[in-house]
Amino acid sequence: MAEAIRDKARGEGIGTGLGRLEANGRRSHDERKGLKPRIMVWHRVTSLENRMMYLSPGGSFLEPAVATRTSNKIYMPMIQDNKNVFYSFDTAMYHIFFHRWLF
Repeated sequence: MAEAIRDKARGEGIGTGLGRLEANGRRSHDERKGLKPRIMVWHRVTSLENRMMYLSPGGSFLEPAVATRTSNKIYMPMIQDNKNVFYSFDTAMYHIFFHRWLF
């Protein structure tokens, strides 16, 4: 799953900027790191504050969260059994939503 969430983050970031967000470890994804592109230094990311990040194979973006309870999360494409996955910095866990399609 680490490969699925690695991607570049463009736009405004946290503090001096979040150039790239990455999960470390193959079995446990307990650490997120951001790259400060101007100085090429990795730093630990513990919060997106009032922002949410979308990752996909075609691109990624970080934007302010408008809807209630959507902030501080990383949303990923359907990567496991056609289920949407997101990571919450608040719970420090991956979650699945829309796990039952109503067709």
